[in-house]
Amino acid sequence: MKNVYTVHGSEDGLIGVYSNIAKACQVAAEYSEGHRVSTSKSVELGVWRWVYEGINTAEVEKWPVA
Repeated sequence: MKNVYTVHGSEDGLIGVYSNIAKACQVAAEYSEGHRVSTSKSVELGVWRWVYEGINTAEVEKWPVA
């Protein structure tokens, strides 16, 4: 089974769907800091969801796919 990762922004809704967790987290961190060098904080909410808080908030969710 594979996973996809969705990134939702607090101001823009769904930002993207990624097959790579590192890319999804990078996009979320950049979004939360207004697309500058990331100093945002990541909060892991279980093994399925991560939240990045900065100027904006971005959420990464893990979804299993067949």
